[in-house]
Amino acid sequence: MISLNTKKPGIIQLLHQNPVLVLLFTLSLIIKLIPVIFFDPATTNSDEAVMGLMGLHASQGSFPLFFYGQAYGGGPQYLLVIILFKLFPPSIALLRLSSVILLLATEVIFYSLLKHIYKENAKRFLALAAFMFSSSYFTVFFSGVYETHLNNVFFCAALAYLYLSHDEIFSRPIAKGLVLGMGFWVSDVVVVFLLALLPPMFLKRPVLKFKPAEISAFVLSFIAGALPKLYYLINPEAWYVSVRAGAFHPAGLELSFAKFLVLVLRSLPQYFFNDVIHPLSIQYLAYALICFSIMASSYYLLRSVMTRDDSAGIPLYFGLVFYFIMSADIISDNDYGTITRYLFPCQFFISISIANLIGAPFALKKAGSGIRYALAAMVLISGLFSTAGAYYDYALKPDKSIYEVIEALDINKCESGFADYSAAYKISFLTQERIKLSTLQSVRIKSYDEEAKKAGHKCYLFANKNDFDKWESSRSSSMSSINSEKAGKYLMVIEDNL
Repeated sequence: MISLNTKKPGIIQLLHQNPVLVLLFTLSLIIKLIPVIFFDPATTNSDEAVMGLMGLHASQGSFPLFFYGQAYGGGPQYLLVIILFKLFPPSIALLRLSSVILLLATEVIFYSLLKHIYKENAKRFLALAAFMFSSSYFTVFFSGVYETHLNNVFFCAALAYLYLSHDEIFSRPIAKGLVLGMGFWVSDVVVVFLLALLPPMFLKRPVLKFKPAEISAFVLSFIAGALPKLYYLINPEAWYVSVRAGAFHPAGLELSFAKFLVLVLRSLPQYFFNDVIHPLSIQYLAYALICFSIMASSYYLLRSVMTRDDSAGIPLYFGLVFYFIMSADIISDNDYGTITRYLFPCQFFISISIANLIGAPFALKKAGSGIRYALAAMVLISGLFSTAGAYYDYALKPDKSIYEVIEALDINKCESGFADYSAAYKISFLTQERIKLSTLQSVRIKSYDEEAKKAGHKCYLFANKNDFDKWESSRSSSMSSINSEKAGKYLMVIEDNL
C-alpha cells in the first residue's frame, strides 16, 4: 500500500512539472480567500474578535501571553496577526488572511510528506485534495478563527516533517526546537503528537549522533519558542485566567459507548458535511466510503508495521494521532459530546485513507480504476458542495444588526459597559476599541471588566429578557437610573450613577 520515494524535488520544481498540483493549490487559495475578500465583517464572532484584540494590543506594544482568559493559545497564527497588523490597519480580513497563510503552509508541508509515502502522483494529488476539500467543516473553519486548533494542525504536520522525513534526530535543531517550544506554548495537545512520534521513530531506526552544538541549539530554540508559557509558569499572577482546561477523567463503559455512537453517527458526519447533509443525500454514501477507507487503511497500515516496513512511519504517525484523539474524546467523562474542531488533526490520516481508496483495498480490489476514482471524486465533490452551502450562509445571510447596535451605542455615548458574549468582543474589535464591552458571562479581558465597573455611564446588551431579569434582580440599591431600548436583536440598557 505504501512505498518510499527517494527523489525529493523542491516544491517550486514540482509546481512546474505538475499542472494538477498548480490547479489544486490555486483552487485551495481561491476557496480560502473568499471569506477574506467577500465576507462582511459582521460574520465575525467574539472568539475571532478576541484574537483580533490580541493582535491589536500586541501591535500597540503589549504582548498577550495566550488567548485572553485562558492559559493556552498564541503561537504561529498569533505572530502572523501581529505582523499583519503592524503592516496594515487591523481588520477581520487580515485576521482571516493569517489563517490562510498558515493553512497553505501546512498544505505545502503535507504534500512534502506525501512524497515520502506514495510513488504515484495520482495518490499524492488525491490525498492533498482530500486534505483540502473532503471536510467542509475543516475547509471553512478558519473564517471564524479557532486559532489554537489551527496551530495544532500546523504543529502536527511540522513535527512529522522535521522528525520523520530525516534520519538524524538532532538534525535541524533550531527548527525542531522552535516548533516543539511553540507547541508547548500553544496547547497540551502537542504531547499527543510527541507520543504519536515515538513508534514511527523507533520503526525508522533513527541515527543518534550526540553533537553538543546541535543539542545546545535545540534546547535554546525550544526555550525561545516556549518562553511565553515558561514565563507564565514562573509568574502565574502576571496573567488573568478565567477559562481553565478541565482535568481529564475517564468515563464509564456505558458513557464511552454512548459517546462512540454520537461520534460516528453525528459528529463525524457534521465534520465532513457541516450540517448540509439531508435525508436520502448522496453524502451518506460518501460518509460510508470515508469510514470504509479509514478501516481499510488502518488494516494495511497495521500489516505494514508488523512487517517492519520503515516507509510506514509517516502514515503510522498520522494514524496514531487520529486514534489518540478519537479515543481521548470517547473515554473522557465530559457529557457535551464531541467538539468538532478538536478533530482537525485527524484530517491528515483521513486524507491518506481516502487516497488509499483508489489503491484497491478489500472489496474494491476487483473494481475498475475508473470506478474507484469516481468514488473518490464523489467524496471530494460532497465536501465541496457542503463548503459552498456553508459559504452561502456566511456570505448572503450575515447578521448585520450588529451595526445597528454599534450605532445605538454611539448615539447614547457608550464607551464602556457589559454585553452578552456574542456581542461584547465582536463590537470591541469592530469599533477598534472606541467602545469597550466586557461580558456578562465569562470575562476574558480583565481590563475591560474593571473599566466598565468604574464607569459612571455604561451600557448593557442583553440577548434575552431572562438575562435582563437576572441582572435587574441582582442590582444593588445604589443610586442609579436606567433606561432601556431595543438595539438590533439585543435589549440595550443605559445606566447612569446619580
